[in-house]
Amino acid sequence: MTTKPICAYGLALLLTGALCSAAAWAQPRRAGADAAGVAAMPTSITYTFSHSTTADFPDVGVATLKIENINGATRWTLKTDWDSDKYRSAALKELDFSTTKTLTLAPQASGEGVRVLLRSVGAGVTFARANGSDYHFVSGEQLSWEFKNTVWSDFSGLDVHVVALDRAQPLHFGGVAEPIEEPHPYVMLMIGLGLLGFTARRSSKRFE
Repeated sequence: MTTKPICAYGLALLLTGALCSAAAWAQPRRAGADAAGVAAMPTSITYTFSHSTTADFPDVGVATLKIENINGATRWTLKTDWDSDKYRSAALKELDFSTTKTLTLAPQASGEGVRVLLRSVGAGVTFARANGSDYHFVSGEQLSWEFKNTVWSDFSGLDVHVVALDRAQPLHFGGVAEPIEEPHPYVMLMIGLGLLGFTARRSSKRFE
C-alpha cells in the first residue's frame, strides 16, 4: 500500500473522530433532553434495587430493571432476585418512579397471566392476575411491559416495595443505575494520528 491511501485514510479517521467528539461535547445530557440529544443517548439503562431506604433494615439485592428505548416506546423488564431460603415469604408488591409524562401502557404485557396496572395515585405500577386480584412477585420471576411515547430518561427516582422481608410493613429499595458506557470517538482520533505518523515516517525514509 502506498503512503497516499494511508494518509487519506488517516485524515478521514482524524476528521470523523473530531466531528464525533464535537457532537458528543455539544449534546444535551440532562434527563428529558430534546430530540437531538435523545438520538445520541444510550438506548437502555439498567437499575439494581438493593439500597434499603428503611433506616433500620440493611441493603439487600431484591430486583433488577432494564428500560430500553424501542420504536418510540420504552420496554421495561423487571426481574426479582433475592435469597429465597432466607426470605421465603418475601414478595415484590409495587414499583414507584417519578415522571412528567402522561403514561399509556401498550395493550399487551408479557408474563403468565400477570398484568401491569398504573397506580391511581402517584406515578408507578402495581401488578394483578388475569382475574383482577393483586399479584406479588416471588424471587426468580420476570415480567415485561411497555410505555408508549417515552424514553428511559423520562423516569427517575425508581423504588420497589417488598413485603414480608422478616417484618410486617413493606420495605422500600431504591434503584441504582449501572454505569452507562458511552461511545469514545477519541479512539478514531488516535488511530488517525497513528496512521498519519506512520505515513510521515515512511515518507522520511524514502528521502534519506
